[in-house]
Amino acid sequence: MRDIIAGMTRAPVTDQELELAKDSIVNAFIFGFVKPDAVVNQQARLEYYGYPPGYLENYRSNIAKVTKEDVLRVSREYLHPDAMVLSVVGNESAFDKPLSTFGQVTEIKLDAAGNGAMPK
Repeated sequence: MRDIIAGMTRAPVTDQELELAKDSIVNAFIFGFVKPDAVVNQQARLEYYGYPPGYLENYRSNIAKVTKEDVLRVSREYLHPDAMVLSVVGNESAFDKPLSTFGQVTEIKLDAAGNGAMPK
């Protein structure tokens, strides 16, 4: 996952990756309006967060306008692979390799109730 995210900040995505992403976004978007309550909820959310008028009507055409260069520019602005934090929950003895493979490990022990504290 880190390699994929870091790669997105170094080079443009492929034409195939971009088209797959656009198709997935547009297709998922359509299913968000199957029920009337979903439409009302979406409209309320857009109003609350101050989206511009016509946002929903222009959504599909705006997604179609996204270029590989847009993805690279935004990836460089918002994705910071060196600042990523990996959180793992589970039985360490059941993992296929030591967690230290991924970098510095900070273990937080939980009690039976699920309470824990960050180490000092």
